[in-house]
Amino acid sequence: MLVIRRQEGVKKVEELNHFLPGVGTSCCCLLENGQTVIYASSYSYSPERIEFSELMKKNTTNYTLETTGYNKTKLTVEFM
Repeated sequence: MLVIRRQEGVKKVEELNHFLPGVGTSCCCLLENGQTVIYASSYSYSPERIEFSELMKKNTTNYTLETTGYNKTKLTVEFM
C-alpha cells in the first residue's frame, strides 16, 4: 500500500481487507480530484518464482520474478 500512497494525486488510502501474505489485498483510494479507485492484488510464491498482479480501474499489471541463476532474477512486467 505504501507505493499507492506515494503516487501523485492520491489523497487517502483505506484498506478494504486485512493484508495476509499469499492471499492478496484490496483498498480504496481517494484521489485529490474526488475520484475513487479500487485497487486489488493477488500473490503467488515459490522459491523459484514470484507472481503478483495489481488491478487499478480497468488496467491490470502482472509482475513475474524468476530465478535465473545464483543471485540473478528475471523480472517480467505485463500491462493489460
